[in-house]
Amino acid sequence: MAARKRAAPKLYELYVELEDIEPLIWRRILVPGSIKLPKLHDLLQLVMGWSDSHMHSFEVGQKTYSLAHDEMENLNILDEQKYTLGRILGESVREFVYEYDFGDSWRHRIKVKPVPQPNTD
Repeated sequence: MAARKRAAPKLYELYVELEDIEPLIWRRILVPGSIKLPKLHDLLQLVMGWSDSHMHSFEVGQKTYSLAHDEMENLNILDEQKYTLGRILGESVREFVYEYDFGDSWRHRIKVKPVPQPNTD
């Protein structure tokens, strides 16, 4: 019986750009599609130099993901703890928004580029 090859995790290159600020502030990071949204939030906090002292959300198309709180269902917000990056992107999403600090509204436009996997055959 031949050994099964384990598929390499899908990787994404994220180009993160802080909107409406001069000079341009941006970062480029590589993340696995399996990263859960709370971990992606932690990573974005680190690379952008934020202090994780405000609320945040991810806006993907018509859907919004954030941390669970009592008003989520009324606002039609999905619990980010239940989703990975790969799941929210699907096969077609190539851009989304990460918003940090709803008062000051620091919006980050994130462009997504799948990283080609090497052929191991």
